[in-house]
Amino acid sequence: MAIERNKRRHGEALLPIRVAIEWVRDTAFDLWNLLHPEKGEHTKSTHGWNKPQIGWYKCNVDGAFSESDRTGATEVVLRDHDDQFMAGRAAWQGEAHDALMMEARACRDGLQMAQQLGVTKLCLETDCLELINLWNNLNTQRSAVSLILWDIFSISRNFDELALSLLLDHVIG
Repeated sequence: MAIERNKRRHGEALLPIRVAIEWVRDTAFDLWNLLHPEKGEHTKSTHGWNKPQIGWYKCNVDGAFSESDRTGATEVVLRDHDDQFMAGRAAWQGEAHDALMMEARACRDGLQMAQQLGVTKLCLETDCLELINLWNNLNTQRSAVSLILWDIFSISRNFDELALSLLLDHVIG
């Protein structure tokens, strides 16, 4: 809102009241959902890296964000149940909104890579608690990463089994 105050001082157009109210409502809704996560079967938490079950693959993902130039990157590593490296990918993101957006993009990148390799049982592991909480409230949350989360949901339907887990040793958010 300080940005809006500065715009008023410099004679720029004001933010319409309706837009400001929607922003406040959406922000309050997101904060409430983050503080009151539903208990669900969609996720689990692990300490350190654990091998997936036989027949499963584990995809560790991470996102990076540079606030100074609003850029980011995603990285994905896929391993089988014997801890053998199967594939990896790092992607530069020329435009980035925030760290949460990069974490969400990394999850989507991981699912896409696993799907391209024919994986049918996948454990997708992230260190972003906020993303896990938003995923657990997919039908009710209204965050800036909603579209990416719905992309993830759409891609996830191509897997026989999918588990989203939180890597507790490196939790952010």
